[in-house]
Amino acid sequence: AIDHMQKGNHTLSIVTSEAESQESQQINSEAYKKIGRFLDEAVASFENAILLNPFDLEARGRFAQVYALKAERFKNEQDYRKAAHELENLLNLEKGKHDIYARLAENYFRMKAWQPAYEIFVEAERVLKETAFLNVEDPNATLQDLKQAAVDTSILFYYRYYQGVTQARLYHADRALEILASAKQLVRTPDDEKAVNSYLDWINWDGGNIRGAEIRDSLLVLQNDGKFAEATKGFTRLLKSLKTQNARDEIEWRAAVLQSQKLGKKDEAVSSLHQLIKRTETQANGFPVDTSYQRYFEDYSIMCYNLGLEYANKRNWQDAYAYFLQATRINWQGRAKSHVEIAKIVQNNPDLVIKHCTEAQAGENTLSLLEKQQLYQLLSVAYLKKGMTDEARQAR
Repeated sequence: AIDHMQKGNHTLSIVTSEAESQESQQINSEAYKKIGRFLDEAVASFENAILLNPFDLEARGRFAQVYALKAERFKNEQDYRKAAHELENLLNLEKGKHDIYARLAENYFRMKAWQPAYEIFVEAERVLKETAFLNVEDPNATLQDLKQAAVDTSILFYYRYYQGVTQARLYHADRALEILASAKQLVRTPDDEKAVNSYLDWINWDGGNIRGAEIRDSLLVLQNDGKFAEATKGFTRLLKSLKTQNARDEIEWRAAVLQSQKLGKKDEAVSSLHQLIKRTETQANGFPVDTSYQRYFEDYSIMCYNLGLEYANKRNWQDAYAYFLQATRINWQGRAKSHVEIAKIVQNNPDLVIKHCTEAQAGENTLSLLEKQQLYQLLSVAYLKKGMTDEARQAR
């Protein structure tokens, strides 16, 4: 036995590690069960307390907290409903605390009951403003001072933000944008501003077509799960329901990338993106006017370049030339590489070789050492064929 343990030391440590992990999981499971039992006992105790004294506000408040805690820990929708029910009962007795309204709205939000969540967040804001005078601690404060008491803008932002979010979930784009714009005026931290801007961008992605944005998000989930064919079909269907050209362009790009990288339909992908590139307005330097489109241009160029390499390896020089040529027409980092590849294909035509090698020299810093050697060798030979010995000597 001792000999076995010495020889199997490493194995023994792994077994021990796995056993410890299982024991840890078991302890965690037991702890959650124990917490659940305690919460159930607390529910029973508060139920009895409320039966004895239905007007005990503190007991009702604690009772609702227990259900909210259960819902938070165990993600049980029925517990959210019970928490909401008790909070509603509590509000029948105590209507002057905005945080109770907020807790109730949060429970409805978790249940995706968007309309009641919105209405109760509105009530939370109303009560917050109406009870602002309670924050005035000056005993000599006048009635005017109380009327002008400052509202806690961090809490007001929270209520206003979720009013906007729930309106978006109800597909009321214009109202959601209006409310979120007002919430943006209340931001106090960079995270608050980021959250508002993110939702504004999401609503505006297709000009207020929130359903389209939701479908896009669900298709991105499919893509992340590796369901590429299903996601591509979904993107194609989604195109028909989109309102704006920007949204349609993004979806065409996403579908093309999947076709090229995951489904092996590379020629189709390039053809689809080619139409997108043609209709996109560009600056004098070749970059798109809308900078967000640069990723479409670069992906299109990469697809063209890679297809050119594939056809060149098959010695299909005509198609290789066509794809490399398309890649040179976009201002992207691999442009010089494409010119070098074209020069290889047309090396029997010294004029074309000189033309493309000269173009490649403009982006020489993007070439590898091997590509630079190929560039200057091609250029030197082309000059020699034209009898330009001095130029050929300089190119060596």
